[in-house]
Amino acid sequence: MSQTIDDLLEQLKEGLEALLEEAREQGRRDVLEHMQGFVGGDAAPAARPARAAKAPAKGKPKKKRKNPWANMTAEQKEERVRKMLAGRGLKPKDKSKEKAKPKKKRKNPWASMTPEQKEARVKKMLAARGLKPKKK
Repeated sequence: MSQTIDDLLEQLKEGLEALLEEAREQGRRDVLEHMQGFVGGDAAPAARPARAAKAPAKGKPKKKRKNPWANMTAEQKEERVRKMLAGRGLKPKDKSKEKAKPKKKRKNPWASMTPEQKEARVKKMLAARGLKPKKK
């Protein structure tokens, strides 16, 4: 009985190996046909033809781009900016108004506090976060 089971298992194994080898060979043939289609063979139509590589440019090397703002005076630059803004429908900022308003410095609220007030403020801030102040 065990002899017949072993024989059957051996036949099954050989059959599976033959099927596997046949599938591998079929897969190789399919891939080869597909690749030949790209190269120009008759097996399968190519999705789209491959482009030829660009040939390196011959001739003079390209010149570096010239900066159009480089040789302009301040007045010319302002005029150009004004024209660019006008093209977008905007108005240039008035320089005289900007210089007239000096920026205010922000006051430091800690500067006018006494050490006791600073300590009380720190305790309050730490308490709001659920922390305890460090011991000295």
